[in-house]
Amino acid sequence: VFGSTRNIVATSAGVNSGSASGIRAVIERAPLGHEIGEPDLSGGHRVQGFGDHRRATAATAPLMATPLHRAELLDDRSLTGRAFCDAYSGVMDDWLQALWTDAVADLPGAGAGMALVAVGGQGRRELCPQSDLDLLLLTAKGVDATQVADGLWYPIWDEGVKLGHAVRSLRDTLALAADDLETATALLAARHVAGDEDLTSELAEKARLKWQRKGRKRLEELAASREQRHRDHGEVAFDLEPNLKEARGGLRDVHALGWARAAGADVDQRSIAALQTDHDE
Repeated sequence: VFGSTRNIVATSAGVNSGSASGIRAVIERAPLGHEIGEPDLSGGHRVQGFGDHRRATAATAPLMATPLHRAELLDDRSLTGRAFCDAYSGVMDDWLQALWTDAVADLPGAGAGMALVAVGGQGRRELCPQSDLDLLLLTAKGVDATQVADGLWYPIWDEGVKLGHAVRSLRDTLALAADDLETATALLAARHVAGDEDLTSELAEKARLKWQRKGRKRLEELAASREQRHRDHGEVAFDLEPNLKEARGGLRDVHALGWARAAGADVDQRSIAALQTDHDE
């Protein structure tokens, strides 16, 4: 079903249709925009919100940021499927860590009480060239992350990378996940990139435990979400120009099986492993 990742460039990121004209990056973009909230255009960072818009001013944005070096990897046709996605995600990790170092350099404590967390495709290390880069700037209680956020988001925008971003405390993140399926599933892929690793670990562990404790409810929500998604996007096997991410039999169904198993569903791990093989190729 999925074929070579490099043959369709953005398969792991999500493809709107099977034709070249229909390819667009959709990895986590719609879910995150829905799950976390719309961007704040009033001039300040919105604490609850992934978004892809700049603020009106950039008084604290760095003048010279570490550039993103990805041209060599994009030109390397020897890497395909999972190998390419993993390598590309690694390049992004290295760049984000360099941006973090620059952003916290002048702060007391070098950014203590903050962590940069990858979610979505970057969290799963499934990033493709046209993927959205979904990031959470996680803070401990009472920590002001404004300067660090400016030092991260602006260089990413300047490189032309599509960014889904949020700045949120640990408590607020977990509270939001308790009431929103999309947020809860995004956190199941949370992965530490930079900063306070203990803060990221606490988030990932508490998010996983809360998902398990509400397993029956989450399974019902997953089933309803899957049915609606299939109605909206049809079937990969039968549509002339299928949505390879959201349609029945697409990438999102592979993810959903893993989420269901984490919630306590009786899903054979061997079935997931077999599907994952096709997913990765």
